[in-house]
Amino acid sequence: MNININIRADSADDYKAAIKALMDGAGMVGFDIPSLPIEPQPRDTKTQQQAEAEELLRKQAAKAQQQATVEAPVPSAGELPIEAQKPAERPTGDWTPGGGKQAEDAKAVTIDEVQALGRKMALAGKMDRVAAVLKKYDAPKITALPAETWAAVKADLEAANNE
Repeated sequence: MNININIRADSADDYKAAIKALMDGAGMVGFDIPSLPIEPQPRDTKTQQQAEAEELLRKQAAKAQQQATVEAPVPSAGELPIEAQKPAERPTGDWTPGGGKQAEDAKAVTIDEVQALGRKMALAGKMDRVAAVLKKYDAPKITALPAETWAAVKADLEAANNE
């Protein structure tokens, strides 16, 4: 059986008093403690190193969280130069809300279109605007967006791109 006891004191007399009290409690009343020079022992370096390592890991995790990036594929040569996309103009004249031309005017938006716009904005230095739109839809990246939000996300990206 091992019993480890740690005693901390500010002076040699305090150490001696603590050891005497411990021995008296163990039934060794009257035992004389010889005068020995007590030198302070170095701190447990392993414990100190562990604390320093944990602090470093906490700082790195906080820094990584601040620098979270949104993934975007590298554009091909055909996608450059970067130009802002202009919103499609609505026809005037015989067009009416809910009328026949509205169905023709509406085009299904694909994830590729949303990604291409996000990629172009990122390359134009507007990554913060892309991240803000993604945050609005609670998505960490464009590919995590539900299909029913693609058109709205594309419209929000176009608006942010034209700001």
